[in-house]
Amino acid sequence: MTGRLCAILSILFLALGYIRAQEPKRDTTAVKLGRPIFSSVSFSTGRANMHDDYLSLNNYRGWELGLLYEHMRVASYGEGRWVLRHRLDVDAAKGLNMSRNGEMIAASVAYTHGQLYTWKFPCGINIRSGAEIALSGGALYCPGNSNNPATAKLNIAIGLSEMISYTWHINRLPITFRYHMSLPVIGAFFSPAFGESYYEMFYPGNTRGIFNCGAWHNRFDMGNLITIDIPLGRHALRIGYDNRIRTSRADHTRYFHYSNAFLIGLSTPIGRTASRPNTLSPFY
Repeated sequence: MTGRLCAILSILFLALGYIRAQEPKRDTTAVKLGRPIFSSVSFSTGRANMHDDYLSLNNYRGWELGLLYEHMRVASYGEGRWVLRHRLDVDAAKGLNMSRNGEMIAASVAYTHGQLYTWKFPCGINIRSGAEIALSGGALYCPGNSNNPATAKLNIAIGLSEMISYTWHINRLPITFRYHMSLPVIGAFFSPAFGESYYEMFYPGNTRGIFNCGAWHNRFDMGNLITIDIPLGRHALRIGYDNRIRTSRADHTRYFHYSNAFLIGLSTPIGRTASRPNTLSPFY
């Protein structure tokens, strides 16, 4: 984990140096417009609460670890008002039931891409609103099960992406506070029926009903991300809180996965505007 994180940070540093080396001489009488990039890599740790009727009727509580990568860039259209956002999450969790004689292990990968329009207010608050598409996949595993020990999770959805940020200057030190909400609205997800084995689904071909249209009546997901960026030279220390809610009901099975995690990482602005040389990121 540490080696991968160092490799990612090294790539970001090299990209930052290359872009700055290619920058033309700044004109202090004009604002240089461009397509600035802002990236961050964060490690998260926290608690998880999991349940899946397909594997067990018990609830499982335990720890969760994750790695979050976020990439934002001003779009080439919209006069700098539109921002393209990419987010990649990799996480793993392990929990025990209430009697502590059974365990559940979960792992997932999720990618989201959104486009957000920016409103800037005189008070310094920026609001961004738009839509995003989310794709996720993973698995749950109960080692104690003899019949159906594991189940897969696949989901694709389109929904809302909302962000609010504010930069507070303390003795010329810009500290950025940000809240971001992801709220899928409609999509599709994979869910086997209660008691149906994967052998029945894929060998005899009994796949009827395993893919479901997902909306708020049978699937509700939500992500809440709060971050604080504190400048460290030309980069920033990121600390924050990540909350995710994942639920579904289909084919007589109920599933949920709630997580609350503390995160810490590094934020890297790549490219700046000439009119705001002391600002941590051109987005804020």
